[in-house]
Amino acid sequence: EAPFQNQKPNILYYNILNAPENFSINDTGLVYFIPNENNLGENFINIGISDSIVNTNHNFNLVVNDVPSITSVDSVSIELGDTLKHIFNVEDLNSDGALSYNIKTSIEEILFNTKRGQLTWVPKKEDLGLHTLEISVSDQFSQNGDMQRLKIFVYEKPKLINIPIPEAYV
Repeated sequence: EAPFQNQKPNILYYNILNAPENFSINDTGLVYFIPNENNLGENFINIGISDSIVNTNHNFNLVVNDVPSITSVDSVSIELGDTLKHIFNVEDLNSDGALSYNIKTSIEEILFNTKRGQLTWVPKKEDLGLHTLEISVSDQFSQNGDMQRLKIFVYEKPKLINIPIPEAYV
C-alpha cells in the first residue's frame, strides 16, 4: 500500500522516507529525536507530506553536536622565573568542528591563544601564590561548552638566609 492512500481531505499526512533509526514524527508534524553517538554530525532527513491532493517532500540536514569537554589537569605549579606553557586538551566527538577558547583572569601579562587553547605566562615576584583562571571552550555549532577553573601556584625555592658552619660535632 502506498504511504498516502486512503486519506481524508484537509488533513496533512507525514511519512518518514529517510532518517536515523530513533527519529519519529507524529500526526501534527512534530518531530521526536533523541540522538546517540552514531548520529553525530549531519543527518539527512527526508519527510513525505500529503494533503490527499498534493504530495511533496521536505528535505533537511539535522546536525547533531557533541559539546566539547576540557580534559586537562585543573592545577599546575610553576617556579618563579620559569615560563608556563599549558595547552588545554579537549575531547570533542565532532572532531571536524573548529574550537574557540576564552579566558577570564585578573593576571595582566598572560598570553592566551583562543584558537589553540594555549596559555603562556612568565610570573613575576608579585605573582607568588595561588591564582585561579576560568577557561571555557565551545565549538562552531554552539556557544555552550565546557568551563574549567585552572589553579596556578607560583612558588620560589627556599633560600638560605645565613651560611651554616662547615663542620658538625657529634
